[in-house]
Formats: sequence, C-alpha cells, structure tokens
Amino acid sequence: MKIIVAEDDWLVSDLVRGMLEKQGYAVACAEDGEQAFELIRQEIPLLIISDVYMPGMDGERLFAKVRALGIEYSTIPFIFLTGDDDDSRYAQRMMNGADGHIRKPFSFDVLSAHVTACLANSKRHAMLLEKKFADYSELMHNVGTSNRPFSEPHAQTQQTKDAAPDQNGMSDNELFQQRAYIRSLIDNLEYQHNLLPTNEADLVTSWLVLSVAEAHLSGVLLFTSDLYHAAPSAKTTINSRMNLLVDKNILCKRAIEADGRRQSVHLTYDFSMRFFTQIDRSMERLRDFLI
Repeated sequence: MKIIVAEDDWLVSDLVRGMLEKQGYAVACAEDGEQAFELIRQEIPLLIISDVYMPGMDGERLFAKVRALGIEYSTIPFIFLTGDDDDSRYAQRMMNGADGHIRKPFSFDVLSAHVTACLANSKRHAMLLEKKFADYSELMHNVGTSNRPFSEPHAQTQQTKDAAPDQNGMSDNELFQQRAYIRSLIDNLEYQHNLLPTNEADLVTSWLVLSVAEAHLSGVLLFTSDLYHAAPSAKTTINSRMNLLVDKNILCKRAIEADGRRQSVHLTYDFSMRFFTQIDRSMERLRDFLI
C-alpha cells in the first residue's frame, strides 16, 4: 500500500518522500492533482498528502474528486500542505473532512506525527468495523442447523397445517438449484451491507427468512437455539425479529414433544407459497440474463 504525495515543488516532494520511505512506507509522488488522481484510481492508497495550490487540478479539487469516488475512497486519510495562513480556509478544509492541515514551512516531525496519527485512527476504525461485522459474518457463514431430517418420528408428529409443505414435487436437481440460489443470497447479504449500509435489524430479518428457507429445502430442522448460537451477541435482535416475523405470519414455531423447551422454526404455508414462487421467478430471470 502506498502513500500518495501530490506536490508541484520537487524539492518538498523529494524531502517528504525520503522521510516516509525511511519509516518504511512506499511512496508515489505526483506533480499535480490530475497525476495524483490517476495514481489513486490505479491503487487505493494508505494515505494522501497534497499541496493545496498546484497548477491544473489543485489540492482541494483533488480532495473533492477522491471523496466522490465512493465509500472505499472516502475513508482514505487526507492531509493538506499549504503556505496559506488564512484560518478560515484552514477551518473550512477541516470541516469538509480533511484529516490534517499543515502550514509551510513545516517540521518533518510534525508531518510524521500527522501521518502516524491518521494511520492509527484508520486502524482504530478498521478494528471497530471488524468487531461490528464479526457477528454479521457469523450470521452469513455459520448458520447452525440440526442434523435431524423431517423423516424422524418427532418431526413427522409435529407437522401442522401452518407449516410450509415439503417440496416433494421437485426433482433433486431443482432442489439443489434452489438451495444454491438461497445460499448465494445469504452469502451476499454481507456484501450488500458493506456496499449500502443496512440497518442491523433489517439484515437479521433477511438472514432469518433465508436461513429457515434453506433449512426447509435441506430437509432439516432448524431450532431457535441454532439461530442464537450462530451469533450470540445478536441474540436479542434475532429474538425480536423472529417474534415479529411470527406475528406477521411469515415464520412459525413448533415445540418438540421430547423437549418442550426446544422449538423448531419454519416458514408458514402461505408465506412459503409466495416465497418459493418468487425464488423460482428470480432464478428464471437470472437464467434468461445469463443466456
């Protein structure tokens, strides 16, 4: 990962490069904003240091264009270098989201401190996001399911009219395709959340419905305890959303005769008819698109 230095004064540029390379960073230098922008588009840098006043695209325009590229670029730390001593401009740049603002002539110790602080802050944000999405990853990839098939005696005796019907009319290949498609939707939830941040409760709701549908197609019982085990720290959210889905006649629970405290979770009959019809339509549109 590189640090991009945009500076039209080659002497300042070489000095900054030398300082950063001594600290172990790879540095790419640009003479103006246009050149820096192309470097940034080629590889997302670790940090950007830019002079404010440069020929062609200046530093402020470069800052705006980088931020407009999207969320991956908007989090890159950006430090301004300037000979401008106007406090109002300094304040405006910081209010617009700059991570540092150093006036020329500057001490390399001060610049080094800014670089260290910016990268440490980025690391803290990354650790926070990693912690925040750890449970989501478990939700997406570690769905707990029971190994007991519907053919077991206790499952047969628990059949009720509100539960989703078996997919007996489907071929093994059709069942496999539906399971694979639903699994792809589950796996894609995290990527969708990263692209367009979604409310945690909405994410859990989608995961619950898709996970129960996947268990149904796999012919296994999915218990509430399995769902809680998949993401222990999200147990409260899982429980509240599951109860909401039960109230809306989307999910239903069934107690196990051998252990009344255990409950399996199922799609309701009416909802499953609509759900699997929609899945079939989506798969058909996808096939048409690929063909």
